[in-house]
Amino acid sequence: MSINEKGMMQAIYDALFGALTGDVPGFSEQRSVPPSSAFLTLLKPGLRIDPSQYVNAWSPANPDGSDIAGRTLAELVSQAPALNPNYLPIGRVEDFYEEIVRAEIDPVPPDPAQEAAVAAAENYLFDDGVQFDEITGEPITVPNSVDSPAYKNYKNKFDLFEASLMSYLAQWQQVDQTNTKDMQAWAVIAPILQTKVKMAFAEFETSKPGIIREKESILGQARQTSLVRRFAEARINFELAPRGEGLGAYRPVEVFPANWATTQSYSNVTLQSNDMHTSSNSAFGSWSAGGGFDFGLFAIGGGGGRSWSNYSLHQDTSDLSISFQFARVDIRRSWLRENLLTTTGWRVEGRAKNDYSNGHADQTNRGVFPLLPEAFIVARQVRVTAKWSSFDKQVFSQTMNAGGGIRIGPFSFGGGGGSTSTTTSTWASSNQAVLYTPDIELVAYLNRVVPASPPK
Repeated sequence: MSINEKGMMQAIYDALFGALTGDVPGFSEQRSVPPSSAFLTLLKPGLRIDPSQYVNAWSPANPDGSDIAGRTLAELVSQAPALNPNYLPIGRVEDFYEEIVRAEIDPVPPDPAQEAAVAAAENYLFDDGVQFDEITGEPITVPNSVDSPAYKNYKNKFDLFEASLMSYLAQWQQVDQTNTKDMQAWAVIAPILQTKVKMAFAEFETSKPGIIREKESILGQARQTSLVRRFAEARINFELAPRGEGLGAYRPVEVFPANWATTQSYSNVTLQSNDMHTSSNSAFGSWSAGGGFDFGLFAIGGGGGRSWSNYSLHQDTSDLSISFQFARVDIRRSWLRENLLTTTGWRVEGRAKNDYSNGHADQTNRGVFPLLPEAFIVARQVRVTAKWSSFDKQVFSQTMNAGGGIRIGPFSFGGGGGSTSTTTSTWASSNQAVLYTPDIELVAYLNRVVPASPPK
C-alpha cells in the first residue's frame, strides 16, 4: 500500500503544534500562546544552524556579549510571516512595529485612578533601562524598557514549565489509545513525565503568577487615558534600541533558553506511516483542503545551487518512519510592547482599520502583519527509515552521490537547494535504508496571531 504523503506531512505539523500549544490533563494553566491565537509556520527546507554563530549574543541581559552573534541572532528572528502553514516572510517585525509606535492617539480626559493603576503595573513588571545617544554617546534613561527581576523570573520559570508540558505532549500524542500495548507502555512512562510537569509547575508557582497576570491584564485592557504616555515611551525605547551604526545597526533580541543549541531538553517524536495521528482541527489540514498551499512531503535538491523539486515516492515504498528531537526557543524583544496591540483608540497614517490583522487565525486574515513570531523550533537527530522501493533507493543514491539533497517535510539531508551549510547527513550505503542527520535545523516558527489592528 502506498504511503499517504499528505497525511504524514500533516502528522509532522500536528505533532509540533499539539506539543507546543496543547493542554495536559490536571493542569489548567494556559499556554503562553494558546491554540486559539497560535499559528505554526514550517520551513521547507529547514535552515541548518551552526551553533557557534549564536554563542554569547549581545542582549540587555548579556551586555558583555558579542555584537556579531547578537546581529546574527536578531536577523534569524527578524521576519514576520504570512498566515500560511508554509513559512513565507512578508516584512520585518521592526518595520511594522515602528509604524505602530508612531500611531496617532485619540485625546481623552485624564483619569488619575486609572493612570495610577497603569503606572503601578508598569513599575512592577519593568525597570528603567539605559541606552546611549548615537551622536554624543551619553547615557539616556529609558522608562519601563527592561523586564524587572520579578517579571524575568516569571517568564523563565513559565518557559521551563512549558518545556515539561511539551515533552509530555510530544509523547502522549503518539499513543494509540485503542491499542493495548501502547497504553501499557504509556502507563510505564507517564508517571515519570507527569512528575517532571508537577515539579516544573510547583517551581513556576513560586514566581507569583497571579500577581504578574493581574499586572499584565491592567496594561492590556487599559483605557485611553494613559496611552499617549505609553506610546511615547514605547517609541523612545524603540528608537534608542539599535546597536551599531548605519547598515550594521540591529535591534537586539534575547532568547530562552540561552543554551538552546547544546541543551539536552529536547522532546522526542516518532511518526509512522501505518499509524498516523492527525487533528481534525489542524490548520495544516484546513489550508491544504482549501488548496491554499502545496507543501509536499518529499523533494529532491540538486547540487550546484539548483532549487528543490517535489518528489513522490514509488508506490512500492512502505512503512515510513520519521523520528526526531525538537526544542522550542522563545524570542524576547525588549523594544517591543505587545500589550499595546490590544488597546483601542489609535490609528496609523496610511493604514485602514484592521490593515495589520483582523485577529483571526484563518484564511479571512489578509492583513499585512498577521503573525508575530514568539519562538522558533529547532530539530536534531532526524532519522528516516522505510521499506524503500528499488526505484527510490536509486534516486536517493544518485542524488546524494552527486552532492544533492533530500527534503522530507521540513528536514533536509545532504546538500542541494542552494544551501552552503555543512551537513553530516548519511544515506547508509550498506543497505540504503536509513536517512540520518544529527545537525540542528530551524524547522518552524510558533507565531501569535496579531490582534485586530489598527483599531481605527
